[in-house]
Amino acid sequence: MNWKPTTIGLFGLFFLTACGSKESPTPQASAPQSKAQTEVVRMAPVDQVYEAAGTVRARNVAVLSARVPGTITAVRVKAGDRVTRGQVLLTLESAELDAQVSRSQAGLAVAQGGITESERGVAAAEADARLAAATYSRYRDLLAKKSISPQEFDEV
Repeated sequence: MNWKPTTIGLFGLFFLTACGSKESPTPQASAPQSKAQTEVVRMAPVDQVYEAAGTVRARNVAVLSARVPGTITAVRVKAGDRVTRGQVLLTLESAELDAQVSRSQAGLAVAQGGITESERGVAAAEADARLAAATYSRYRDLLAKKSISPQEFDEV
Protein backbone atom coordinates (compact mmCIF):
# COMPACT_ATOMS: atom_id res chain seq x y z
CA MET A 1 0.00 0.00 0.00
CA ASN A 2 1.15 3.49 -0.72
CA TRP A 3 0.80 5.75 2.38
CA LYS A 4 0.92 9.49 1.96
CA PRO A 5 2.34 11.72 4.73
CA THR A 6 -1.03 13.41 5.28
CA THR A 7 -2.72 10.08 5.85
CA ILE A 8 -0.07 9.03 8.36
CA GLY A 9 -0.38 12.37 10.13
CA LEU A 10 -4.14 12.00 10.45
CA PHE A 11 -3.79 8.49 11.92
CA GLY A 12 -1.20 9.76 14.37
CA LEU A 13 -3.39 12.61 15.51
CA PHE A 14 -6.32 10.24 15.93
CA PHE A 15 -4.16 7.83 17.92
CA LEU A 16 -2.93 10.55 20.28
CA THR A 17 -6.38 11.91 20.98
CA ALA A 18 -7.78 8.44 21.60
CA CYS A 19 -5.11 7.55 24.11
CA GLY A 20 -5.57 10.61 26.30
CA SER A 21 -6.46 10.40 29.99
CA LYS A 22 -10.02 10.27 31.14
CA GLU A 23 -11.42 12.70 33.58
CA SER A 24 -13.55 11.38 36.41
CA PRO A 25 -17.14 12.39 36.19
CA THR A 26 -18.45 14.94 38.56
CA PRO A 27 -20.75 13.59 41.24
CA GLN A 28 -24.37 14.50 40.60
CA ALA A 29 -26.95 15.24 43.16
CA SER A 30 -28.70 12.07 44.46
CA ALA A 31 -32.25 11.34 43.29
CA PRO A 32 -35.00 12.56 45.60
CA GLN A 33 -36.36 9.90 47.99
CA SER A 34 -39.92 8.68 47.23
CA LYS A 35 -42.48 8.18 49.94
CA ALA A 36 -43.74 4.78 48.63
CA GLN A 37 -44.82 2.13 51.13
CA THR A 38 -43.02 -1.17 51.22
CA GLU A 39 -44.45 -4.59 52.13
CA VAL A 40 -42.95 -7.83 53.30
CA VAL A 41 -43.45 -10.74 50.88
CA ARG A 42 -45.13 -13.80 52.45
CA MET A 43 -46.91 -16.99 51.29
CA ALA A 44 -50.74 -16.94 51.30
CA PRO A 45 -53.40 -19.27 49.76
CA VAL A 46 -55.05 -17.94 46.61
CA ASP A 47 -58.36 -19.20 45.24
CA GLN A 48 -57.79 -20.58 41.77
CA VAL A 49 -60.89 -19.78 39.80
CA TYR A 50 -60.95 -19.68 36.02
CA GLU A 51 -64.07 -18.37 34.38
CA ALA A 52 -64.65 -18.94 30.66
CA ALA A 53 -67.56 -18.94 28.26
CA GLY A 54 -68.07 -22.03 26.09
CA THR A 55 -70.31 -24.85 24.96
CA VAL A 56 -70.45 -28.24 26.66
CA ARG A 57 -70.54 -31.12 24.17
CA ALA A 58 -70.69 -34.86 24.77
CA ARG A 59 -67.63 -36.92 23.92
CA ASN A 60 -69.80 -39.60 22.29
CA VAL A 61 -72.81 -38.74 20.16
CA ALA A 62 -75.36 -41.20 18.78
CA VAL A 63 -77.91 -40.43 16.10
CA LEU A 64 -81.10 -42.43 16.54
CA SER A 65 -83.50 -43.30 13.77
CA ALA A 66 -86.43 -45.66 13.54
CA ARG A 67 -86.24 -48.68 11.25
CA VAL A 68 -90.02 -48.63 10.88
CA PRO A 69 -92.37 -45.67 10.73
CA GLY A 70 -94.70 -45.09 13.64
CA THR A 71 -95.87 -42.70 16.30
CA ILE A 72 -93.88 -42.54 19.54
CA THR A 73 -96.12 -43.29 22.52
CA ALA A 74 -93.55 -43.26 25.35
CA VAL A 75 -89.98 -42.01 25.79
CA ARG A 76 -88.19 -43.94 28.53
CA VAL A 77 -84.95 -41.91 28.71
CA LYS A 78 -84.08 -38.25 28.70
CA ALA A 79 -81.10 -36.31 27.37
CA GLY A 80 -77.95 -37.07 29.35
CA ASP A 81 -79.11 -40.45 30.75
CA ARG A 82 -76.71 -43.38 30.50
CA VAL A 83 -78.06 -46.17 28.36
CA THR A 84 -76.96 -49.74 27.77
CA ARG A 85 -77.08 -51.99 24.73
CA GLY A 86 -80.53 -53.50 24.32
CA GLN A 87 -82.25 -51.03 26.66
CA VAL A 88 -85.69 -49.87 25.48
CA LEU A 89 -85.45 -46.15 24.74
CA LEU A 90 -88.97 -45.51 23.48
CA THR A 91 -92.21 -47.23 22.57
CA LEU A 92 -93.94 -46.96 19.20
CA GLU A 93 -97.68 -47.17 18.55
CA SER A 94 -98.33 -50.79 17.64
CA ALA A 95 -101.58 -50.53 15.61
CA GLU A 96 -99.79 -49.79 12.33
CA LEU A 97 -97.13 -52.41 13.04
CA ASP A 98 -99.80 -54.98 13.92
CA ALA A 99 -101.55 -54.26 10.61
CA GLN A 100 -98.26 -54.80 8.75
CA VAL A 101 -97.76 -58.11 10.55
CA SER A 102 -101.32 -59.21 9.64
CA ARG A 103 -100.73 -58.30 5.97
CA SER A 104 -97.46 -60.21 5.97
CA GLN A 105 -99.09 -63.28 7.54
CA ALA A 106 -101.90 -63.18 4.93
CA GLY A 107 -99.31 -62.99 2.15
CA LEU A 108 -97.49 -65.96 3.67
CA ALA A 109 -100.74 -68.00 3.78
CA VAL A 110 -101.43 -67.20 0.10
CA ALA A 111 -97.87 -68.21 -0.84
CA GLN A 112 -98.16 -71.49 1.11
CA GLY A 113 -101.50 -72.19 -0.64
CA GLY A 114 -99.79 -71.61 -3.98
CA ILE A 115 -97.07 -74.09 -3.04
CA THR A 116 -99.70 -76.74 -2.19
CA GLU A 117 -101.53 -76.09 -5.47
CA SER A 118 -98.26 -76.33 -7.42
CA GLU A 119 -97.41 -79.63 -5.74
CA ARG A 120 -100.83 -81.00 -6.78
CA GLY A 121 -100.21 -79.82 -10.34
CA VAL A 122 -96.83 -81.56 -10.40
CA ALA A 123 -98.43 -84.81 -9.13
CA ALA A 124 -101.15 -84.61 -11.81
CA ALA A 125 -98.55 -83.97 -14.52
CA GLU A 126 -96.50 -86.97 -13.34
CA ALA A 127 -99.65 -89.17 -13.44
CA ASP A 128 -100.42 -87.93 -16.98
CA ALA A 129 -96.81 -88.71 -18.00
CA ARG A 130 -97.10 -92.27 -16.60
CA LEU A 131 -100.40 -92.80 -18.48
CA ALA A 132 -98.88 -91.44 -21.71
CA ALA A 133 -95.85 -93.75 -21.34
CA ALA A 134 -98.08 -96.79 -20.73
CA THR A 135 -100.31 -95.90 -23.72
CA TYR A 136 -97.26 -95.43 -25.95
CA SER A 137 -95.88 -98.78 -24.85
CA ARG A 138 -99.20 -100.56 -25.63
CA TYR A 139 -99.62 -98.96 -29.05
CA ARG A 140 -95.99 -99.69 -29.94
CA ASP A 141 -96.64 -103.38 -29.19
CA LEU A 142 -99.84 -103.24 -31.31
CA LEU A 143 -97.90 -101.60 -34.16
CA ALA A 144 -95.23 -104.30 -33.93
CA LYS A 145 -97.94 -107.00 -34.25
CA LYS A 146 -99.45 -105.01 -37.14
CA SER A 147 -102.75 -104.76 -35.26
CA ILE A 148 -102.93 -101.02 -35.96
CA SER A 149 -101.81 -98.89 -38.86
CA PRO A 150 -98.90 -96.48 -38.63
CA GLN A 151 -101.45 -93.61 -39.04
CA GLU A 152 -103.36 -94.76 -35.93
CA PHE A 153 -100.08 -95.04 -34.00
CA ASP A 154 -99.10 -91.45 -34.97
CA GLU A 155 -102.52 -90.12 -33.93
CA VAL A 156 -102.34 -91.79 -30.51
